[in-house]
Amino acid sequence: MKNKSLGILIASFLIAFIGISVWTFSAGGFPLDQWMLDWAAGHEDGFVQSVMKLVSAVGSSEVILALTLIIAAFFLYKRYWHHLVLFLTVSVGGVAVNLLLKFLFRRERPGEAKEIEVFDFSLQIPSYSFPSGHTMRSTILICFIMFLIYIYIRSQAVQFSLYAISIVLMLAVGISRVFLDAHFVSDVLGALTISVVWFCAVLYVFEAYMDKKESEQIRQRN
Repeated sequence: MKNKSLGILIASFLIAFIGISVWTFSAGGFPLDQWMLDWAAGHEDGFVQSVMKLVSAVGSSEVILALTLIIAAFFLYKRYWHHLVLFLTVSVGGVAVNLLLKFLFRRERPGEAKEIEVFDFSLQIPSYSFPSGHTMRSTILICFIMFLIYIYIRSQAVQFSLYAISIVLMLAVGISRVFLDAHFVSDVLGALTISVVWFCAVLYVFEAYMDKKESEQIRQRN
């Protein structure tokens, strides 16, 4: 992916994240937050709840950790060192960025106060709302998968089909968090935008490094 395109994506989504953050923590708050919570409360249904819980599980720490280990093990087995380092940086670093932002904004959740849990073990640390951790973890993982699709899938028709599925899944995880009364809409939007910023920023640095390394190798051969 061209560095110029990545730069445009980083700037655009960073501006969007800043705008959402300012709007959310202003006196009036984000206008869709309460409306969406009220709408979700009025459309509760046993089947829909089950579907939303299943979709939400995609972004759980347990599922993301399992997928991360599987993908990392595959790259390690294939000795795809560049992909391995890039993947671990965006995934592990993304978790750190999410925790940092949560403690920076310290926004209470719409439902009951919760603590951070990993494999049903409570860490006795408040789990703040902004930005959504579920949404951010799943978005970063899906962004990386879309990056692999861009590299390895040659058919444009297949590419666009897989992109569409990826984006729908990405949005579905965010919607499920609002529907389950775990997050506000602004938490989800904030997570989506900052996830794209983080992924593209790391990819920008890695590609710039690889371009520089390749240029040095060419000079040495000449």
